[in-house]
Amino acid sequence: MDIKIRETILKIISITAMFLCVYPITSIMRFFLFKKTGGLLDAFFYLAVIYGTFAAVNFIMRKNNTKKNAILAHLFLVIPILVSLMYYFHYGAFHMIFGTFTALILCFFTVRAYFKKYHYLVSGVKIYIGIVMVLLALTFSTYLNDVKHLKTQFYIITFIYTLFLLIIKNQSNLDGIFSKRFDKASGIPAKMRSYNVRKTVVFFLMVLVFYCFRDVLVMGLRGLGNILALIIKTLWGFLSKIMVKIHNLFDTGEMHFPGPSEEDYGIIEGSGKNIFVDTIFNIALFLILTFIIYKIITVFIIGELIPFLKNFLKSIYQKLINLFDKTEYREEKTSYYTDSIERVLPSDVSKKSKEKKKILSINKMLKDLEKIQDPKEKIKYLYGFILRYMSFKGMDIKKSYTTGEIYKRAEKIPRLNRPFGEITSVYESVKYGGKMPEETQVDEVRYSTIESVKIINKSN
Repeated sequence: MDIKIRETILKIISITAMFLCVYPITSIMRFFLFKKTGGLLDAFFYLAVIYGTFAAVNFIMRKNNTKKNAILAHLFLVIPILVSLMYYFHYGAFHMIFGTFTALILCFFTVRAYFKKYHYLVSGVKIYIGIVMVLLALTFSTYLNDVKHLKTQFYIITFIYTLFLLIIKNQSNLDGIFSKRFDKASGIPAKMRSYNVRKTVVFFLMVLVFYCFRDVLVMGLRGLGNILALIIKTLWGFLSKIMVKIHNLFDTGEMHFPGPSEEDYGIIEGSGKNIFVDTIFNIALFLILTFIIYKIITVFIIGELIPFLKNFLKSIYQKLINLFDKTEYREEKTSYYTDSIERVLPSDVSKKSKEKKKILSINKMLKDLEKIQDPKEKIKYLYGFILRYMSFKGMDIKKSYTTGEIYKRAEKIPRLNRPFGEITSVYESVKYGGKMPEETQVDEVRYSTIESVKIINKSN
């Protein structure tokens, strides 16, 4: 999948997750303030507003990632405000203000999400705030009679919110892991990303299936427990009969001993049974049954049944994941042997070519970047590297050109304007604004540099 399309999809999921954690608590607040809940109609309205805002910002920024267009994208917030005022006009003044303010907050974060990474809305403190809001809404809908009718709706929203949250966090963790590797320039394999998403989706589908068929699951577990109880009861009865027969062989009936009374030897008068023999055989019966149960648990259940169930469920889980996998049919092609002549250069290669190879090595660039301590120098180094790379690939880049002129030439390469625009924006703030870049900005510029190199390579 194309990087830009993937980023857009993940941002849409992130925006939806933001809405899912905000909507329940705002519904509770609306009920306490106005004794009304918007219901699904309000939910669809908010979704339409934030998706429309995101589409509009994408349209505004589709060509040039300039400050002028960025300001225009933020000014677009006037449109959702006007739409919200019209939508809530008949609800009353205070209700209209509350609904419009909620829509404004959602749309503002939607605009900001476009200019940030896809995990911007579900990272750091924001994720904890979202979880607290969802838990508060669930608590109110569970224990307050006035809003109990929203309980089912909130549980569904929480389920979807958790699914989207895990998808975003898993993709973010993949980016974080690969960004620390020395060979990060190769990027993350596409199959690894898709497998990660499919694994998360299938897990939640299995949870949903277990929830829908929970009665059948409970009935099956109860039946399994009854079978185990029946087996133990049968073993107990069988062993009891055997032990009774053995007991009768050792039992001598009433025993008469001279001297002390019979009670001193544990013989109950008139019973004809020896209490010592009964106790010994009962203990032996208990120990034998315990040993058999122990062997059943260790050998059969732990050694055989649990591994079988584990492998069985794992195979089902993997097959469900593979159902979502798109397999491509590739026709086998006949390859013919062709000889070729390779020119071997002499050992005294010019120093200029060696310098070019060293400069254009992305892995070496990343290693050299880690040696630089000053964040400003890191930004300048990355900007200089991408300029040298563009020049090496045949682009007309001169030292006398300004950053704006270089950006116009970079626009001629499809999809290069976005990452190169981010690099240029941070570089200008460092070079001419004298600002100290944050660590996150350095990481973003490094990622944009790698992305720009890939785009330039594909264009040649």
